[in-house]
Amino acid sequence: MFHIATPLSVTAALAAFAAFITVASYLGSAVAAPPISPPTMSGANLTPAQSAWLRAEIRHADDLFVTRVVAITRRPPDIVRRAIPAEGRITDPAARTVSAIEKFSGEPLDDEQKTAVRAAEEDRRQMISTARAQAGRK
Repeated sequence: MFHIATPLSVTAALAAFAAFITVASYLGSAVAAPPISPPTMSGANLTPAQSAWLRAEIRHADDLFVTRVVAITRRPPDIVRRAIPAEGRITDPAARTVSAIEKFSGEPLDDEQKTAVRAAEEDRRQMISTARAQAGRK
């Protein structure tokens, strides 16, 4: 005997999909997965609490950097935040930040401001490096 498939209504299809997702998430939670966390300088995995601490420290370093650059350049914080390149993508983030601030604001920075932004970026990098080194002990 052959069954002819009948099309499901939209409601029935959504209900079947929701049931599938529920079962898949239940089965997925039964298998222990390793924690996803940023590695420390030694490459060891961090606990969720250590990862949260590290993220907070990185956020704090970024906030201090933005505050310093706003004071240096007298540009709005939103322009400075947009100018910060993504982590690990640019070899010289200070140069990228300076050029982006100049582009977004439409005005060039003088050499003194560029030097101060580079110093602020170096301080930010040092704070993040220190936090990564300490994260495994927090």
